[in-house]
Amino acid sequence: MAKRTILTKIQDIPHKYLVAVLIAMCIFFQLVPLVFPVEVERVTQECFDYIEAIPEGQVLVYDLSSSFLTKTILETYYLMLQKHLFARPGLKIIAVSFSAPGPINWEMMMRMLPPNLLEKKTYGVDYVYLGYIPGDEIAISNFCSDIRSVCTTDFYGTNLDDLELMNSGNPNTGGPINDATAFYATTFKHWNSPMLASYVRIFGDLWNVDIIAPNSEFQRWSSIIPYYPKYVKAIYIQEKTEQYEYLLGVRYGITGINMVFHVTRNYVSAFLFSLTVVANVAWYMDRRIQGRGKVEEVTR
Repeated sequence: MAKRTILTKIQDIPHKYLVAVLIAMCIFFQLVPLVFPVEVERVTQECFDYIEAIPEGQVLVYDLSSSFLTKTILETYYLMLQKHLFARPGLKIIAVSFSAPGPINWEMMMRMLPPNLLEKKTYGVDYVYLGYIPGDEIAISNFCSDIRSVCTTDFYGTNLDDLELMNSGNPNTGGPINDATAFYATTFKHWNSPMLASYVRIFGDLWNVDIIAPNSEFQRWSSIIPYYPKYVKAIYIQEKTEQYEYLLGVRYGITGINMVFHVTRNYVSAFLFSLTVVANVAWYMDRRIQGRGKVEEVTR
């Protein structure tokens, strides 16, 4: 029978124990994902700080102009921004879509929004959803100059004048919100190339409304480049999702799927690295023991 060495003892550890440890780690870090440090880059911090610095009572236009998005994409890339907007006390939100798929994306994200965040804002008072407004640049232009010329009811059929936010939510006058003078900033999700240019022309050039770009899609369109950084005041790169969720966790205790992935991936990697180190140390110790045995045998 072959002599059992330190290395063979380690190798003989039942795999089910290692799998059990990995499963336990995955479960633990889904419950406590913030225990793993994250290096937050400047572009992520600036976008987060911009939204934090919007004065209470100001109105942000939350745009949902995009193609159909799956639940996975919404939860991974877009939901975190909506969580931030709902967590921010005193921030008013007018949500709108200049693309047909927008209402579907909105409904899915509202269903995914945690109940404790939904409770922080009251529909019609703190936020409204106006639904899909067709027409691309013409729709954007009319929306900014005369909202009631493009929609008289919200997405659910309620008259705008019956919604407190639209009727008496203007942060400057206290009266109705009906044009872009009431807007502090707008987010942007593009539907097509002309819409990109119209956004900066109308929101930026004409109405001087700050534009927040919470994704990396801006980088793919050369038509937007001349407007950096004049109108796009806050740029958040989509690939840095765990950084944004980390900031949300530190500030509001809100976690998301990206931090869970990030933490689990890193700790599992550390676990496997540790196993490799232990196995190499055991192999080295075995070689030392075997070498010492041969020296003693020769001496005898």
